[in-house]
This record gives sequence, structure tokens and C-alpha cells, in this order.
Amino acid sequence: MNWSAIQSRWDEYKVAAKRRWGKLSEQQLHGTRGQREYLLKRVQEASSLPADAAEGEVADGEAQPLAAARR
Repeated sequence: MNWSAIQSRWDEYKVAAKRRWGKLSEQQLHGTRGQREYLLKRVQEASSLPADAAEGEVADGEAQPLAAARR
């Protein structure tokens, strides 16, 4: 799934994002408004990951279809 599709359906996708990155608060997820760079920074901070590892995490989440995100 490309990021523009995620961004346009962020309210649906953030449920899966919360499951995937449980350390992120509802406020942090809501505040992203689907902006990839903001999410990347929050994942990096919450998980104490280097930038490249956080990028991999977000890319993996991006590859997940929205249908799977709803489960």
C-alpha cells in the first residue's frame, strides 16, 4: 500500500499502527494525521531505535494491506 493511501485513510489505519507500535499514545498517533515523517520520528523515539531501524519498521507497516490492518 502506498503512503498516500494510508494517509487518506489514516483514521482506519491508525488502529493497526497502535497495535504495531503499542508504545505510541493515542495522542501521538492522532497527531500524525497520517504524515509519514512524523510517524517515523515518533516510532524512533518511542522504541529507542536508530533512524534506519525505525524506517524499516514504518516501511514494514506500510507494506501491510489495510484489510489486514483491520483485524
